[in-house]
Amino acid sequence: MRTTALRDKRGAVLFWKAADLSVLMQFLAVGVGGAIGAMARFGIGLAAAARGIGADATLLAINCAGALAIGALAASASTWGGAQGLVWRFAAIGVLGGFTTMSGVSLIMLEQIEARGAGLAAFYGLATIIGGVACAFVGASLVRGLAK
Repeated sequence: MRTTALRDKRGAVLFWKAADLSVLMQFLAVGVGGAIGAMARFGIGLAAAARGIGADATLLAINCAGALAIGALAASASTWGGAQGLVWRFAAIGVLGGFTTMSGVSLIMLEQIEARGAGLAAFYGLATIIGGVACAFVGASLVRGLAK
């Protein structure tokens, strides 16, 4: 891959070309959006706990809200630059990715339902949930085994 940065004799970057600035802006959009989403999730969790709402109900509400938002974003993507633009990277990948990973799963399942029907989407959803729980169990078991 050809570098697009002007470097000094030691190899330190002095100047980035416009193409690299575009990639940098994409990273910043995702990073800032992710921070906003994660802080929103944390804040909602604190507010819910202060009102006596359990973590399970809060997580379910967050996941459903993220799924609703990713569906709305996907349906309206053509009106503001689509899934390749900075708005998508900020809102869908960043904010909703930080807010909940469920939004990404929901989008993939929506696309599968629209393209191939509900069967593959149902399999993917079950595999994601069962696989995630299984991996969490394995990870916890590994750590507990190392702690003995």
